[in-house]
Amino acid sequence: MVSLRKKSLLIWVTAAVFFIIHFAGFLLFNSYHIIYHEQTQLFLFDRNYFTSFLTKPGGICTFIGAFCTQFCQNSFSSALITTLFAIALFLVLAKILNHYRINGILWLLIPVILLAILQSHYLYMPGTTTGLLLSVIFFSLYISIDRYSYRYISGIIGCSLLYFVSGGFAMLAFALCIVHELVYSNARGRFVVSIAYLILCILLPILSSKLIYYIKSEEIWFSLFPMNLKKSMITFFYALFLYLPLLLIASKCWRMITKKELQSDWNWKTIPAGIIVVSSLSFCLFKYAYDEKNEILLRIDNLVQNGEWKKALEYSFLYPGTNQLVLYYGNMAMYKTGQMGDKMFHLPQVGMHGLWLDWKRNEVTPFLGGELYYQLGYTSEAYRWAFESMVAYGENPRSLKRLVVTSIISGDTSLTRHYINILNETLFYKKWAQHYQTLINHPELIGQDKEIMEKRHFEFHTDIFADVASNDIGLVQMLKDHPDNRMVFEYYMAYLLLNKDLDAFTANIGRIKELGYTHIPVHYEEALLVYMSHVKKNIVPAGYEISRETISRLSGYLKTLNSSGNNRQLAAKSLFKTYGGTYWFYLNFVNLPDQSGGTKTIKN
Repeated sequence: MVSLRKKSLLIWVTAAVFFIIHFAGFLLFNSYHIIYHEQTQLFLFDRNYFTSFLTKPGGICTFIGAFCTQFCQNSFSSALITTLFAIALFLVLAKILNHYRINGILWLLIPVILLAILQSHYLYMPGTTTGLLLSVIFFSLYISIDRYSYRYISGIIGCSLLYFVSGGFAMLAFALCIVHELVYSNARGRFVVSIAYLILCILLPILSSKLIYYIKSEEIWFSLFPMNLKKSMITFFYALFLYLPLLLIASKCWRMITKKELQSDWNWKTIPAGIIVVSSLSFCLFKYAYDEKNEILLRIDNLVQNGEWKKALEYSFLYPGTNQLVLYYGNMAMYKTGQMGDKMFHLPQVGMHGLWLDWKRNEVTPFLGGELYYQLGYTSEAYRWAFESMVAYGENPRSLKRLVVTSIISGDTSLTRHYINILNETLFYKKWAQHYQTLINHPELIGQDKEIMEKRHFEFHTDIFADVASNDIGLVQMLKDHPDNRMVFEYYMAYLLLNKDLDAFTANIGRIKELGYTHIPVHYEEALLVYMSHVKKNIVPAGYEISRETISRLSGYLKTLNSSGNNRQLAAKSLFKTYGGTYWFYLNFVNLPDQSGGTKTIKN
């Protein structure tokens, strides 16, 4: 047997190691969905903002969750806040279980891992954790009151207030109070007060929904519950919700049957059992909650917002499979790193749908899709997508920052001031907003801002019919107005290559001289060789030549292709490893999307 002092030390050392692993896991693998949440909300230090949360039960917990989310600016802070929530739950439960003489660190780790499973899902919000914490904190205070008359008054008042503060989690507090009174208390009146708790638990949501909130029936009972999660995740939520009441009941039953406390000493039986339980729950986390693809996508999105284009491209290659959003960002990163004409087809291209996002009235498309228009210099369209994103998501820092900059570019200082005033009410974006406030207060300084002046240079000189559903999203008109816009040129050429329109591609190849290209990009060379083999004519722009490496590579490609005969599947597999990143492979083996929007791609 282990002495009490050593046992306590082992528990705290084990807990410390566990939470270090917890923090490291979220830091390295599982924090970008939390950072994304920070980008979709705007926490304001404003009275009207606070009162907007009071329209539903649990609004204060949602407000506290939003307050905490604003600090999730990067992986470190996101992982730290997530871990602090877990530590808070651990400590509160430790105090409660110690009161009931339920010993053993395993009983404390199980709910923490269940919470980590929920925190790993991209739809889970911290307001739910806040509601859970306030509920168990209240119960911890409740059981610390020895005089039963004071405890009953505190329970009735506290649980009632808790409904307005933490919504559906008030039911957990009611349930815990009832379990305590019926199972553990010998006080007079415990049966009456338990019935009172039950009646109050039922009446309070119903009456408040009719007299205060006027909310939907499902929100009466389940406010703050993460009902938008998939069914497997909801199971883990209810397991966490019911864990403490069921554990208290089980502990009492165990004590009555065995005449012993529910505890787990450190021995050869309990340690392997604990490892099995923790490992099983950790496996559930990775199987049901952790989404590697989603985390990579959101990491890429974060890198793009920070201008880390090289890393964004690296993670685009690490993404398993094909995803339109990954291609969208990957192609943008290809241009920003100067590789679009040379290595674009090293990504698994599926037609023009990887260049930009089709307009859709939902939350995600306007939020992410406007980035390309801003980078291209299509300022008015970037403004529109940012504004539509605010319609879908509500005020959010990314859209507001984009609206500030695009308004300055277009010279609309009244709009700029409006959006800056909103950001001035925030903690982390106030300094950013004040920088642009200085620019509009001193217009002469705008000329020193390279980004703004570049975007102003590329604004349209002529009117354009904005049709984002069209095939080129205005690329032709942008190129006509600004032949020197290299990004528009490369996107237009990429669009033509992806659509296999070699006639239009060769008609525009001469622009490389006007734009100052020192050599013909590799994919352009590959396309030119194919086209010239059909027209039997040299159309290489004057002053340029196709490299020997590309000509030699074409010979090897054709040799392997011809050796496969008419078996396209065999040819594709034979060519993919060496030539899968060439335009020739795309031209021969990647079918363009059909009318239904599907895409057929032959892979190795």
